[in-house]
Parts: sequence; structure tokens; C-alpha cells
Amino acid sequence: ENKKLKEKVAGFEQALKVKEMKRVEDKNQEQNTKVEKLEVVAENKKLKEKVAGFEQALKVKEMKRVEDKNQEQNTKVEKLESELRNHQVEFQSLVEMVRNLSQLEKK
Repeated sequence: ENKKLKEKVAGFEQALKVKEMKRVEDKNQEQNTKVEKLEVVAENKKLKEKVAGFEQALKVKEMKRVEDKNQEQNTKVEKLESELRNHQVEFQSLVEMVRNLSQLEKK
């Protein structure tokens, strides 16, 4: 009788230990899941910051490209304006020469 009772108690104790181990295992799994989620969130944050950095670098690069293109266009415009002034001076000289010739013919 005592032996059966001890075996029954031992069985209950064993069941309680198994139940406690299962509870601890579930708690650990839950903790691991939380840690994994936090790691994913941290990784996502790092990736978002990296993407933002790349986007900023691309914007800076694009702005530099546009500035360079504008400078190139400004240089072309200045050159064309200079050529135009030279042609205006040449035209003015030709007009003056024609006037002079015209006056000479009148004489």
C-alpha cells in the first residue's frame, strides 16, 4: 500500500516536473520569439537608415550632375553671347564701311 502510494506521488511529482519544464520551455520560446522580433526590427531600422543614406547620396549626386550641366550650359551661353557681340561689332563695321562707300559714291 505504501509502495503504491509512493509510486503515485512519484508519478504526480514527475508529471508536475514535466509540466513545469514544458512551461519553462514555452516561456523560453516566447522570450526567443520576442528577441527575434526585436532583432528583425533593429535590422529593419538599420536597413531603412541605409536606404535613406543611399537615397540622400543619390539626391546629392543628381544635384551635382544638374549643377555641372547648368555650369556647362552657362559656359555655352557665355561663349555664344561673346560670339554674338563679335558678330555685332563686325556687322557694325560693315554697316559703317557701306555708309562710307555710299558717301564716297555720292561725291
